[in-house]
Amino acid sequence: MVCLQMLALNLSAQLKKTLHQTFEVGDSIREIQLELGGEVWARPWAGHNILTTSQVELYEASPAILEHFAVEERRYEIVADTLGTVLLLRHFDQERRPIRTRRGQCPEILHVKVYLPESFAPADSLALRWLRRPLQGTPDE
Repeated sequence: MVCLQMLALNLSAQLKKTLHQTFEVGDSIREIQLELGGEVWARPWAGHNILTTSQVELYEASPAILEHFAVEERRYEIVADTLGTVLLLRHFDQERRPIRTRRGQCPEILHVKVYLPESFAPADSLALRWLRRPLQGTPDE
C-alpha cells in the first residue's frame, strides 16, 4: 500500500530537464530567425556563438517518459538551418503533439533561453528576428 502511494505521488510530481546547446554563427550570416515553441526569452551576450537553454517541466509522467521524449524523440532539441545568409533556429519536433499516458494528458511547459552574439540586434518587438549590426567605421550594406 505504501509503495503504491509513493508511486502515485511520484507520477504526479513535476519533472524537470534542462538541455544546453551551442550553435556557431558564421561570418556570412546576416540574420538569425527564431522559430521556437514554448516561452522564448532572447538576449544578446558578449560571445560569438549562440547558446540555448531549454527547460522542460512535465507533469503526470514518469522520468522514463520525459527521458524518452527528450532524448529518443528529440522533442526539445533545437536544430539550425542555414538558408543563404539567414540562420534559422527551430525545434526538431515542430508539431509537439500532447504527451498522453494511460492516466491522460501530461501537462508540459517549455522555457527556452537564447543568448545571441551582441553583433546582432533584435529586428522586431518579439525578438524573434535578429539582424547583424554594421561594423563600426564601415558604411551600411
